[in-house]
Amino acid sequence: MCLQQLYRGIRYGKVTGLAGGKGNSFFVNVDRGERPFAFWGFMLQQIIFTLLVSSALWMGLFQQYVFAERKPTIASVQPDGRASLLVYWHRPDRIDDPLQYILYRGSTDTAMVEIARRPGGSSDGQYVDRDVDPGTTYTYQVEARFHRLTQWLLSTESTRSEPVSGKTFSR
Repeated sequence: MCLQQLYRGIRYGKVTGLAGGKGNSFFVNVDRGERPFAFWGFMLQQIIFTLLVSSALWMGLFQQYVFAERKPTIASVQPDGRASLLVYWHRPDRIDDPLQYILYRGSTDTAMVEIARRPGGSSDGQYVDRDVDPGTTYTYQVEARFHRLTQWLLSTESTRSEPVSGKTFSR
């Protein structure tokens, strides 16, 4: 109904502005002969308003998608027996969920190496590392992997957690 009125108003040169109140929209009809630029001024105003609103929405989404925290956070590294450590982490606070997590482990003697890959998702993660020596301190990092486009935009360092250490029980 409203679209038909708008079409007829534009066709016959009568619609120059919109007004509304309390949920009811109606058209303000002014003859184009009286105010020749009113219609085009109104249309330009609507286009500018639409562009501003849509760009504000897109910038909000863009900020949440690109500038939001990309790193998972390791909550704790706890001993889980004589020769195992339990690693807990929190997912990044983003709109999109990571597709996968990659765990890295290092020690004072070794550099960080990949030890496991876990599926991503909307929940936090955990991993039991059973390939450790008793009485040794290990350092862990978790990297979140996103969709290809997102991963292309981000550097690896920006998606890897801060290192957190944990020590196994002594012999």
